[in-house]
Amino acid sequence: MSHLSASAIIKLLSCGESYRRCYVEGERLAGSCATAAGQCFHKVAQMHNEYYIENKKWLSKAVLYEKLFEVMNTEFNSDLKLNPKEAYVGMANLKLAYGKKLKEAIDLLVEHDKQFIPLEAEKKMELNFNVSGQTEAVWFTMDKMLTDGIMDYKTSGMAKTQAKIDNDIAMTIYALAYYATRKELPKQIMYFNIIWGSIFKRQIGGKKPELGDTPVKLAILTTTRTMDDFRCLQRYVSMALELKNKGVYIPASPDSEKCSPPFCGYWQTCRYKSKRVKETQTIDV
Repeated sequence: MSHLSASAIIKLLSCGESYRRCYVEGERLAGSCATAAGQCFHKVAQMHNEYYIENKKWLSKAVLYEKLFEVMNTEFNSDLKLNPKEAYVGMANLKLAYGKKLKEAIDLLVEHDKQFIPLEAEKKMELNFNVSGQTEAVWFTMDKMLTDGIMDYKTSGMAKTQAKIDNDIAMTIYALAYYATRKELPKQIMYFNIIWGSIFKRQIGGKKPELGDTPVKLAILTTTRTMDDFRCLQRYVSMALELKNKGVYIPASPDSEKCSPPFCGYWQTCRYKSKRVKETQTIDV
């Protein structure tokens, strides 16, 4: 029986070339400040939920701030890759700016998350799929299982869209895991979306980069999943695993947002990039 993570399956089908370089060639990318901030929020939220599960009460905001400080000292390190604007202001200032945003995010967590009582937090799970007569295991970590549903913590510069959660394969996997565990469809399937906004002020003309103070916002998006969605997921997983087993890695479509510098760390050195640029230019003419 083979094992593959849910995130690897999604990467394989969104861009096989990105999957090949990451999982086959082992080209791991350096993290960014935004991903480090997301990790910090997830870890503090995990502590918050696990404490409630064990003690039936929530951690205080002061304690969460202390936990945040500890986590940031680990996540914000010299291994992070800075873009030119970030390099200009420096890591020390970036850490202060993200620290302020993370404290605002924790305020939102304390205020709004307590209405969603956790049954499990950061639960590592595995689902078995039958692919061509063989059992294939897909593993994943669910942020938060409720008594009547599931919640996924998301951090992003811009708000997630309804289309994003409606079509999120990971949420379908989590919903199927809930169904397998609880023997009923989840009534609530949610994003708890922390929206950073821009970390920088808007640049006008040739002004130098300057850190901003855009307030952090929260959006809670909901969606549903049905048995038909689970059947579609079976086909989706089967297709991904058959491609993997055959060593077929199909690159993202040229017009996909995944095939662009903001979304792909491999873009600058991608062997398909020049072809894609040429194709796009020809279409535009």
